[in-house]
Amino acid sequence: MHIFLKATLILLVSALWSAQSASPDPVQIEPAQRDVWSRGSQRFHKQWLVAGALSPDVANRTNAATLEPMEGRAFSTDVANVRWKAHTSWTEITELNAIAGMPDDGAQRVAFVAGTVSRERAGAADLSIGAQGPIAVWLNGERIYERTKSHAAFARDSERIAVQMRQGENALLLRLEQVDPNAWPFTVRIIEPGALLARSEVIVPYLRGSTNQVEVHTNLTADSAAPLVEVTALGAGGRVLARGTAARGESVTLDASTWSEGAYEFRVTTKDAWGQPYLVHLPWYKGDAAGAAQRLIDAAESAKEEIYSAHLRLLAQIVRDRTNGQLNAALPGLEARIHSPLLEYEEIELDRAQRVGSVRPGGFVRLGYVDQIDGSVQFCRAYLPSNYSDSQRWPLVLSLHGYNPENPPLHRWWSIDQRHSDIAERKNVIYIEPHGRGNAQYISLGERDVLRCLQEAKARFAVDDDRVYLTGESMGGHGTWAIASRNPHLFAAAAPVFGGWDFRVSTIRGPALAENQPSNALEFYIQERRSSFVNAENLLNVPLLVIHGDSDATVSVENSRHATRMLQRWGYNIRYWEMPGWGHEDLQQRLALIDWLLEHRRDSAPRRVRLRSADLSGARAHWLEARAMGEPQRLIRAEAEVVKPGLVRIDSENLAAFDLTLPQSLRGSTQELELVWNGQSQRAQLDNGVARIGMALSKPRGVRKRPGVEGPIPDIINLPFMVVVGTTSRDPHMRRSIEERARDLQDVWMAWQYQPLRVMRDVDVSAADERAYSLILLGGADANAVTRRLGNRLPMSVSAHSIEVDGKRWTVDDAVLQMIYPSPRAEHRYVLVVAATSAMGMQLWKPEFVEPAIGIGFIASDWTIRDGRRPPPLATVKPSDRDVASGVFDANWRRAARWTEDGDAAVRSAWRLRRPALEPYTPSAETLESYRGDYDFGQFVATLSVEGSTLVAHVPTQAPLPLEPKGPNLFRTLAYPTKDAIEFIVDANGTVLGAEVDTQGRTIFGKKVQ
Repeated sequence: MHIFLKATLILLVSALWSAQSASPDPVQIEPAQRDVWSRGSQRFHKQWLVAGALSPDVANRTNAATLEPMEGRAFSTDVANVRWKAHTSWTEITELNAIAGMPDDGAQRVAFVAGTVSRERAGAADLSIGAQGPIAVWLNGERIYERTKSHAAFARDSERIAVQMRQGENALLLRLEQVDPNAWPFTVRIIEPGALLARSEVIVPYLRGSTNQVEVHTNLTADSAAPLVEVTALGAGGRVLARGTAARGESVTLDASTWSEGAYEFRVTTKDAWGQPYLVHLPWYKGDAAGAAQRLIDAAESAKEEIYSAHLRLLAQIVRDRTNGQLNAALPGLEARIHSPLLEYEEIELDRAQRVGSVRPGGFVRLGYVDQIDGSVQFCRAYLPSNYSDSQRWPLVLSLHGYNPENPPLHRWWSIDQRHSDIAERKNVIYIEPHGRGNAQYISLGERDVLRCLQEAKARFAVDDDRVYLTGESMGGHGTWAIASRNPHLFAAAAPVFGGWDFRVSTIRGPALAENQPSNALEFYIQERRSSFVNAENLLNVPLLVIHGDSDATVSVENSRHATRMLQRWGYNIRYWEMPGWGHEDLQQRLALIDWLLEHRRDSAPRRVRLRSADLSGARAHWLEARAMGEPQRLIRAEAEVVKPGLVRIDSENLAAFDLTLPQSLRGSTQELELVWNGQSQRAQLDNGVARIGMALSKPRGVRKRPGVEGPIPDIINLPFMVVVGTTSRDPHMRRSIEERARDLQDVWMAWQYQPLRVMRDVDVSAADERAYSLILLGGADANAVTRRLGNRLPMSVSAHSIEVDGKRWTVDDAVLQMIYPSPRAEHRYVLVVAATSAMGMQLWKPEFVEPAIGIGFIASDWTIRDGRRPPPLATVKPSDRDVASGVFDANWRRAARWTEDGDAAVRSAWRLRRPALEPYTPSAETLESYRGDYDFGQFVATLSVEGSTLVAHVPTQAPLPLEPKGPNLFRTLAYPTKDAIEFIVDANGTVLGAEVDTQGRTIFGKKVQ
């Protein structure tokens, strides 16, 4: 029987296998990590090639069938000055004005837009288009649609065209005419036939108006069955001047004859199909907008109060920028261009008169403060809910912007004059958008700015401290990880969106590279310090929502996956949304993200906390705050738990002293805490609720590294500072070199922060200055009077042939020391000494507190000694060999052999010696010609040309960079903010082999290819 069953089973399996093998349609097994099925994509197309702006005459003469769109190619043979530009839209709406480089003469323009759409199979589809002006469409070279009339307003998906698509790539070409001088938007998406699209805009209202009467059309199309639309006319301060109600698609006419001259808004409200409110604001100006703008500019020039004056200057800059400096009443669309700064100015004046101005329901408030770092006035934007009042406490959301590659001045920053926030109005939250000092990665002074914005908001508005939230995208996502983990006590929850990176995972744009992996403890510490997740343990009591698209080519999704897995393993409250097919773009999750955040309240008295930090300033987790570490360049770790009220267990590593600030519910009933710290029991008295605990610490100089004063060198810009220019050297070359370095530092700061630095000659610095500021001392004791006054209290000395740091001497010529140290004059300030053995050595110093292109510093040392030795091109170099010596001070600000790195003298002796000229240097015309040509740097090719008597570098995506000669074969970028050094490598016959560029903390080599 068993044999029979076995044989039967074999025959059955064989038959099934044969049937499956012979099947003409084998089973397609979906992957385990499958995507959610849908009939077809409804996403908007975002990748385009744009050619414009063209005059209508040129556009009309163009045969679309002959166009060959390609990035950088001329639009046509007779329009060589217009080239196709590649553009990827951040949102689903593509705005052509900025891409096409629209002139401000008011003339109508035309643009051609080309894109490629891929389809899995041939067949029918629908092309859904949104455009306000006339439009023509070609698909695969055939004109399929044309509209010659304009719509009254722009709406997504306003037209739908049935088309036939090829399998594979389909070429799409659009001809778009501009009708609104202030906006030129369009949208395109390919959808399945008959697909039902969710309505993007519930209503699309628009204005028709004169001086005395305004007609508000409530929607492009009529719908008498839809909820009614209410129109409210608002003046500055939210004054209600008139109201009206109409059916959707009808209009409301309001009498404006008695209204005074000024800026107004029309608030148009209705409800969607689900009964949820929907709100649109329409700007309008009555009277002479150009005259009002001139009054604003005049007021900005005469204002005296620091923040008020800076605020008016910012608005005046916005006006000039929006009008291209041509404040002309005849400029088309003038009122709309400058409506926002004019209305903001009116509300500022109401605020100053102590009347209802900007702080009101639905208000827009630009919070300002003086940042003592450099004396600049900084601003952040605050949006208030539609029903805001001081009678209740409101949740607050801090939203951090991403990296802006243009690094513009503030008045040109994204959304700088945006008056309304959909999030504030629809979610009833105070919505704050800090500037974060621009491209500063939300570290150092960038983090300070965000925290100061929160402080200013709490002082000005009715904020619920237990409902403060943090979110941000891209660089702002990194900032969310960093700031939340360094300040977990402030936030109820946080939501980083496609931001955050770690050297173990990727280089931001791709997988981790071997060159990024540390080979020793110091390199590990440096890389860990830059990780977005270095303080992740501190988030034990902060719920997290992480969102990332799996096709993100800018910030690898592996970073968010890594962080999520890591925190989930620890049992942390973290949720992850991964969006298949989405890249580094607007993921359209902001409203849902806010809903998730609002589910949480801050845990103000957690019983258990964890701590991990690479520095003391970030070593805080709720009621546990580090005050001192045992060793530098080593992580601080701790886990603490309140076992019962008044009894605390703390296990730690590298934690020498700390404060406990327990909430009342965790303290117990006495003024004493019982602790078990690393297994040792002790008692601590409470002083105003704070218990200060620490080891007995030796203080040989009376100073210790402490939060805010712990180095390394780039930390000098995290406290109010002044640049002190040495003038007392007997060597005129040294004086000149110091002046040049001071100008370099000014230029770097201006290019990054658009703010002049405090710069003073050494002989003019007062005792009050020394107490008020950290001092960047350019020049040693022989060249700077302040350095000389402080000399016996600083652990360094410099002579013509040697440099000494805290008892160790290096014999060097033409070298420069930079060293950060606590100021002998002020407890919470630094001095940074830049002292050279010679004028040549001073020429070699470069301000590296920050790399303006990306907003971070690269030096992890407290002191470095550098000379002109440079490694050969493409050589593998130990980082420590780049300096004569470098190191960090220990917890007592003492140098020790353990934390001193000496460059290998034998290796360095074979390197080239760079020697900039001490006097102005002019290369010959023949020499300049020898540098002309292309240089292949691997990731890009740079072209060098000679323009007049100037060598100019042309680098992709950047403006031309004039090069300043600094010596034989040695230049530096003149227009570029970091003033990178460029050295041409020449063989014994004088042939130029390539160029070596020092940039972003490393050296790159470009081989000359022609």
